[in-house]
Amino acid sequence: MYEYSFRRTCVISTCSLNQIAIIRKIFTRISFSIYKELYSELPEITIADKITKLRFTHNLKREDLADLLNMHWDTIEGWEVHNIMPKPQSIRKLCDYFNLPYNYFHEYYNIYFNNPGDKIKTWKIKNKLTYGQACKLLGITHSCFGRLLNNKINLSYYIYAELKKLGAF
Repeated sequence: MYEYSFRRTCVISTCSLNQIAIIRKIFTRISFSIYKELYSELPEITIADKITKLRFTHNLKREDLADLLNMHWDTIEGWEVHNIMPKPQSIRKLCDYFNLPYNYFHEYYNIYFNNPGDKIKTWKIKNKLTYGQACKLLGITHSCFGRLLNNKINLSYYIYAELKKLGAF
């Protein structure tokens, strides 16, 4: 008798757990849709706006997003509140997690992750520039320019901005 009632309780308990799990799954989807709808009109002008909107539409606190990206919450706050530009590796994590293209945040990140050396070489050849002339235009050393062309160093935002002004991108 004791054994039977124990089994019966377990079966009922398992059914209840399954029902609770199904209800949670349904309401999680509904609440996700609600948040997406609620915050759909938020502006997306700056990188900070875009990160804030992503966080709100996915119902994440700064701490939650920081945990997902394996960083401290004050890093997220710096991006959102203090307009600190995220490092490219942080943008990669955001794009991977939310399944976004790099240029969603800024063209710089798209160029950064897609072989900028080739684009710079094309710009140099198109404008018939010597290494010396290109270095002078960018305000960098000869060796720095060579490493940049060969993707030995990463494209900084400063050099990106200079190249953008010069029509390389």
